[in-house]
Amino acid sequence: PGTISTGGTVSRCDACDAGKMANVGRGATQCIDCAAGNFSAESKSTHCSQCFPGYYQGSHASTACDQCKAGTYASGLGQTTCISCSDGKKRPQLYSTQQQVEVHGKMKWVPFAGATT
Repeated sequence: PGTISTGGTVSRCDACDAGKMANVGRGATQCIDCAAGNFSAESKSTHCSQCFPGYYQGSHASTACDQCKAGTYASGLGQTTCISCSDGKKRPQLYSTQQQVEVHGKMKWVPFAGATT
């Protein structure tokens, strides 16, 4: 697993690079790029992992996810972009899935729509 058969007269298996995977098991002949919103940090991977909330990856074949910048957020798993915070709302920290809003004259932390905390 995580390797491909290169065929030819000498049968050997080559490891898939980080950012790619081979999940077919025996007989895989090509490595597959991790899709946007996913990553594979190590070579010889059998699967790609989704980016965590607060992180994103817009490219294919990535080895890591990028953290959303201040003033933006990514509320779910496997996000390909970060979303700008609404006017009058801010994030407590770079990787947050919550925002601070005014409720009845008091500031309160509430999850972004679709966020898991």
